[in-house]
Amino acid sequence: MTGARPNRLNIGTAVCAAVLFFVSGAAVAGDANGASDPAAGTGFGKGVVSADRVNVRAAARGDAQVLGQLSFGAEVALAGPLSDPWVKIALPPSFDVWVYSQLLQKDGAGTNSICVKRAQLRAGPGLNHASLGFGLRGEKALVRGHSGDWTRLSPEGLAAYGYVTNLFVKAVPEPAKAEAPVPPPEPSPPPPPQPPTPPPAVLAKPSAPPVPSEEPEAAPSLEVDVAVEPPEKPQGAGRDVATATPSAKPRRTLLSAETPTPVGPAGIPSTRLRGDVAQARSGSYSGVLARSPTLGFHPARWRLVRFAEGGKAVPQTVCYVYGNDAQLTELSGSALVVSGAVYLYKGTPLPTVYAQDIVIEGP
Repeated sequence: MTGARPNRLNIGTAVCAAVLFFVSGAAVAGDANGASDPAAGTGFGKGVVSADRVNVRAAARGDAQVLGQLSFGAEVALAGPLSDPWVKIALPPSFDVWVYSQLLQKDGAGTNSICVKRAQLRAGPGLNHASLGFGLRGEKALVRGHSGDWTRLSPEGLAAYGYVTNLFVKAVPEPAKAEAPVPPPEPSPPPPPQPPTPPPAVLAKPSAPPVPSEEPEAAPSLEVDVAVEPPEKPQGAGRDVATATPSAKPRRTLLSAETPTPVGPAGIPSTRLRGDVAQARSGSYSGVLARSPTLGFHPARWRLVRFAEGGKAVPQTVCYVYGNDAQLTELSGSALVVSGAVYLYKGTPLPTVYAQDIVIEGP
């Protein structure tokens, strides 16, 4: 009987070690979605955001988890080419990443660092959240909080990445290198002063009488007041130029020159889409956000509508909208401009927009 207790203790210790190995391994290894390679770097220069409230997603898909939003004019470090439909960027320091707490260690000075070869960084506190990259052994980690067995970190100094649609990111040109100033030439020393040369002796001669000029003196001019016509008014001047008000913000429309991206922000089967038109074009639509009717065929639960003039109560559907249902529920009844990839389903002539950017125009 006394020999059985050590066996039970050894078995329990082995089970705990196996569980810890499984959780730590999942937090360290990559997942099926594919994590960012920390060796990829950010060697593609910088970009600037050209719209407001642009979503940063955890993967290069329109239905991937939203990590946060960027404002107009924000600069980002590019980790992929701008020609990709979804541009890979290094996460800004204002965003958060999560790591399994046992993959961190604290030194005597209270500084946290990664204690394994590669610790996987995730978009939330759990293995079900998307992988955003890796932290390498010895890298410093700025802790911002905890949730259960997971720790919230700043992505600064870590290989953590997100994705932004290339519709709203432009390249920042590198500043031209200033040429080194050329020093002015040193002034040459002035020549030594020479003694003045005495003028040659000249014998004085009697001066000749003055000869009268053959040309008569010019008569004094008379100043006369002459009427001058005012200059003609330049073409285009006046109210149209001097007091013109700036035009309204242009609306984004379907870009016919866009190269269609592969079908699939939501993994749509090609059999449900029309084959006679281009799919996955970029487009922008405006209207009031409302629920789709319960009867008939509707590709999405939400739609943009407009009301005909004259106060008629029956709205006209502009397009269907697919996106984060919780966010769309909060925006229900608001006037919006929705931009994103456009698909055309069989059974309806109206487009379906997979929302990548939403601008609120009114309540």
